[in-house]
Formats: sequence, structure tokens, C-alpha cells
Amino acid sequence: GEGVRWAWGEGVLKRPRHAYPLDDRYVLVTDTMNHRIVQVDTQTNRIVWQVGREANLQFPRSAHRLDNGHTLIADTGNRRVVEVTTDHTIVWEWDGQGSLKTPNHCERLANGNTLVTDWHDHVVLEIDARGDIAWWYGDAGQSGSGRGLLHFPEQAMRLESGRTLIVDGRNDRIIEVDANAQLKWEYRGTTGARLAWPSAARRDIHGHTMIVHRFGKAALEIDIDGVVLWQGRITPI
Repeated sequence: GEGVRWAWGEGVLKRPRHAYPLDDRYVLVTDTMNHRIVQVDTQTNRIVWQVGREANLQFPRSAHRLDNGHTLIADTGNRRVVEVTTDHTIVWEWDGQGSLKTPNHCERLANGNTLVTDWHDHVVLEIDARGDIAWWYGDAGQSGSGRGLLHFPEQAMRLESGRTLIVDGRNDRIIEVDANAQLKWEYRGTTGARLAWPSAARRDIHGHTMIVHRFGKAALEIDIDGVVLWQGRITPI
């Protein structure tokens, strides 16, 4: 049925920015203002693993558990992306030689590269293992809504088709671009129900897109034609 299935963190978390289900039991939570990442057991509500001071994290905004058991983190306050082991050792780090400004989200791709969303620089970057830029969308340092431009992007994910789904936050839209940086799909909402400040979006195996917007207080699911299949408001418990 509908309703809240699990809630945790009151009095423990400070401004959590991201939650990533690892399986049916464990969730990886980015506890931004506490400068740490925690793994929580949803059955016991106990923290079973965490990293923070051990890796000198500062205001992290997203984290993903990799297939090798490491954790990939957008360490926003330190302007870098890091990969840490279970014993908190940093085994990979990228800061664009000081050019990365506000890494808001990151994820490891099937080809081994890393997709990084730089919020303040208005660009999405694909970085290879050597630290070289393999692909990008947006014009670094230039915000806008015109062709090839982003305005404070929040998140990006690589689709199975090879295209990239981008949450273009301040442009109030979700877009899909191809490997040649051509716009192939866009969603801004419907008449009377426009998107406002979208912060997250994921495409599922059915081609549906789940979107969180209105400062995290509303969510909806749409099909590839933009038809709303489900929507709801997120209210305090």
C-alpha cells in the first residue's frame, strides 16, 4: 500500500542530501552537515558503517556504493570526488587540478569512467581513470537555457542507451542528451503543473522517469511521452 515505508535520522542527521538503497535492508545516507556518509540497517536503525573525518570529508552531497565494495563520494566542500575503501582509504581522487567547483553528484559508469555533476560550474563531466575529461555537456562557467547550456545542474545519470539524463535545476527541467551533446528529450511539466526546482531524477527499466522537485517536497513518475503516471507530496511525518 501507499505510505512511508521507513524513516530515520531525526536528531541524528543534519541536512542529509542523498539516500541510496543498497538492497532491501541497507541504505547509504549522505549526512551533509555532519560531514559524513553513513550506512544504515533499516531493520535495526543502527549505523553499521560510516566515513567522515577519516577521509577529511567536508559537506559531501552524494555517495554511491560500487561493485568492488568501495564508496564513491562527491566531497563538495573539498571540491573533489573520492573513492574510499571500507577501511576509509582513499584509492582514487579527482579535483580537475583545482577546476572542479561544486561536485553535487557522481556515479561510476559501466566503462569505468566517472560521471560528475558540477553544480556551480554548470557542467556535467565524464572523467576517465587517469583523470582526463572523456565527455562533457554544458559550457563551464557559463549558465543559460540555450543550446548546450545548463543552469545549476543537480544530478546526471548515464542511461543504457548511452544517453545522459540531466536534472537541470534552475532551468526547471529534465533533459536527455546523446553522446554528441545533442538534446533528445526534455520535460518541464504540464500546463498548470510545471516542474519547479527539480533536484533528482532516475530512469527505470520500463522507461519511466521518477522526478523529485519543489525542494524535495514533491515527486512524480512520468512515461517517455511525459504522461504523469503517479504524483505525490512529501510531508513531514
